[in-house]
Parts: sequence; structure tokens; C-alpha cells
Amino acid sequence: MLRIALCDDLQDQLEIMKTAVQTYYQNNASNIEIYAYDNPMNFADAVEEEKKDFDIILLDVCMPGLLGTDIAREMRKQKCQAEIIFLSTSDEFAVEPSTSGPPIT
Repeated sequence: MLRIALCDDLQDQLEIMKTAVQTYYQNNASNIEIYAYDNPMNFADAVEEEKKDFDIILLDVCMPGLLGTDIAREMRKQKCQAEIIFLSTSDEFAVEPSTSGPPIT
């Protein structure tokens, strides 16, 4: 069973993430469980108090009250081995394309 957590404070973005994950895994033989959180504090509590053990986490970077990067940092301190994928609609947190490698097409 693959356990996937989604965390984004914007409900529409959370739904987009959930649909994308469901679409990606629809033809996969693996069973998945998706846990969606629209509040970063609720997500942090679920991880800490309920000892939720996720395999993959899709985490918004910029959320009110708690940044996704802060949540991830704390999870790593707690020895969380989940693959963490950061998402953002903000240009401020976007990664600049590399100029040293091949062009991205």
C-alpha cells in the first residue's frame, strides 16, 4: 500500500493535486491511499501525533502560519524517509532553470 499525503492551503490546488495523483496511479497495480490536508498545522499534527508514515508527500511551499519547507525540515529531523515534492504557484519559490545543462523542452 502506497500512502500519499497532499498538503495545500488552497482547496482548488489540493483538488488538482489529488486528481493528478489519482490519474497517475489509475493504471498502476499498486493500491494507494491519499490523505489530503488543507491546513499545514493539521498536516503537521497528523504526522507528529498520529505517527502517519507516508511514502510520498506533495507539499505546498507557501502556506499561512507554517511553510512547507519548515514542515519538511522537521520531518527530516524526525527521520521521516518519505519522498517530499515541493509545489508552489509563487514565482518567489520557483527554481531558476539551469543555464549549464541542456535546454529544457
